[in-house]
Amino acid sequence: MKFLILHSILLVIPYFLVWLAFYLFQDRTFFVRPKSYYHLDQMIAFTLITILLFFTWNSFFFEIKFLGLKIAKSSLLFDDKFITFLGVVFAVIGWLYAGRFQFISTIKSHSIQALMNSRLSDSYTEKFDSITKAVERLKKTQNNKDCLTEFDNLNTQEKLDLRYVLNFYEYISIGIRNNEFDEFLLKQMMRSQLINTFIYFEKYIEDIQKEQPTALINLIQLAIRWKK
Repeated sequence: MKFLILHSILLVIPYFLVWLAFYLFQDRTFFVRPKSYYHLDQMIAFTLITILLFFTWNSFFFEIKFLGLKIAKSSLLFDDKFITFLGVVFAVIGWLYAGRFQFISTIKSHSIQALMNSRLSDSYTEKFDSITKAVERLKKTQNNKDCLTEFDNLNTQEKLDLRYVLNFYEYISIGIRNNEFDEFLLKQMMRSQLINTFIYFEKYIEDIQKEQPTALINLIQLAIRWKK
């Protein structure tokens, strides 16, 4: 049968639709780049589409050429070429899933390591305890407001401790936005601490941004996201 461009286009459309779905469902409002295994998921989807098209082509459209190629109608389930094709496809899918699992494991391990480093760090613990006490003291002088507005009573060391903790949360936020950390895991462990710290010192962060507009911007976006 004469080669028709339309037939080739129809077979390419499913691949385009899969790519479009992956593209549209990415969250670009928060994440700076896609997850490490995003492209592997895409490749797995393309491989599954290829299997489906092979079945369809061989079963119903075996007389139609695709890019000038034509397959002969045969007993599909017992065809040696088809069995070889399936073997290759499942080997590829298995390899892709193994790579995907490795990416996920690496991200989770990295997230747990960052979390444990903070939990086991005497420096972080001391500084967090310092700002916790400072919050309690400031709340008493500001009618127990949830959002503090005056920070003149913070001494120099408390300001240094606060900046240390805020910078740590900024580091975590950058890692999450770049998909270097597992957001779900860290959200379970850190959500209340991060949000409460942000709420209490939101005005303080705004004052910092008057001099440094991009300071702690990732922390702000993560706190807003986790507050929803």
